[in-house]
Amino acid sequence: MKSCSLYVLATIMSLSAASFASAQTQTQTQTNAAREAMIHKCILQAVSEYPRGPDSNDSARTALYKSCMAAAGLAP
Repeated sequence: MKSCSLYVLATIMSLSAASFASAQTQTQTQTNAAREAMIHKCILQAVSEYPRGPDSNDSARTALYKSCMAAAGLAP
């Protein structure tokens, strides 16, 4: 009976750990997707305000991208 109880306890703990890991992976995936969306938005904003070209202002475009990411609470 004792070994049966240990088996049930081990099974419950394994399922619990697997469930936690799955939820954590899903949260990480959502966070990555949100970050990728913000990167895309900030790049588009920077390029639209400071278009690329022979006379482009790379430092201004970079500064705008960084400020956009910082405003979103993300590291550039």
